[in-house]
Amino acid sequence: MCSPTIILEKIVEKIVETVFQSVRRHVGFILYYKQNLENLKDEVNNLQKQRSSVKREVDEANYRGEAINNNVSDWLKYVDETKQGVEKFMKDETVKENMCVNFSCPNFISRYRLSKEAEKKVV
Repeated sequence: MCSPTIILEKIVEKIVETVFQSVRRHVGFILYYKQNLENLKDEVNNLQKQRSSVKREVDEANYRGEAINNNVSDWLKYVDETKQGVEKFMKDETVKENMCVNFSCPNFISRYRLSKEAEKKVV
């Protein structure tokens, strides 16, 4: 038999677990701020390496007079736009990181937002 207290305990346990996971994720944006930014830099570097490789192949194909698929050209443009967006983000991030709010540094709200945005950009 299931007693009401056992059912209530299970419900409360699920709620607490869900809330804890949510809080942990959001606190993680602050705790792993630098790591998230480093991950973003690493991913941009990897993307740039792939772009260079593809661009080299495109240049070779152009030299041989072969046609280039529009998807490849679009991808190269997308990579350039993405890289510019990340560079702008990193520049803005440095400015925001050095800002203080009410003479209390570091600005955890700004770090939270930047860390969260960096994680989104990595994806």
